[in-house]
Amino acid sequence: MAKDTLDVEPVCDEHDCFVIANGLKIAKRENRQWIPLEPGWTVVWDPYSDDDTIDIHYDPSALGKIS
Repeated sequence: MAKDTLDVEPVCDEHDCFVIANGLKIAKRENRQWIPLEPGWTVVWDPYSDDDTIDIHYDPSALGKIS
């Protein structure tokens, strides 16, 4: 896999939904929102869009920040 290639996969079972990026769980779906599980990652779903796409953003500068 190329250095800047991101392999993203949504995974859902009967209880939970996650977004996995390059084998790492980065977000979990809770109460119609995506909760980040790893620093620097943001997953957003627009309920008003015509499809079920999600936007995934990564900010490496957020790695040292604690919220």
